[in-house]
Amino acid sequence: MDEDLSELLPRGLHRVEDAAGVHLTGVRDGFRVDIRHTGGAMVTRVAAAVPELQALGNAAGTLVPDAGAPPAAVAALCRAGSSWRDVRVSGGPGGLVAVRRSELSGYAHDLRLLETLATALGGTPA
Repeated sequence: MDEDLSELLPRGLHRVEDAAGVHLTGVRDGFRVDIRHTGGAMVTRVAAAVPELQALGNAAGTLVPDAGAPPAAVAALCRAGSSWRDVRVSGGPGGLVAVRRSELSGYAHDLRLLETLATALGGTPA
């Protein structure tokens, strides 16, 4: 990879090419991170064990948590802003995942959101 381009990657992540394609992977703040573009969607994963939660970005771009989401997750999602149209967020003992339609540039926002949720929920490495 071109040295200049590697400086654009989020801290702690590196680019990997394998049979599944190109993805970003690494460890940030103790949590394994994997970002892939698969099947027309950008999938961002942070391996942080958290309580079960689901949220979906509405037409206004706001993340709306399902009933029963932990209060700390609801608070973090409410502070997340409005760039989440059609983004799906889920969490549980296996980690946190954000899926957005093929918007290649959105993964940095998704990564920041998942890391915020991991911290707010006291996530432990999964």
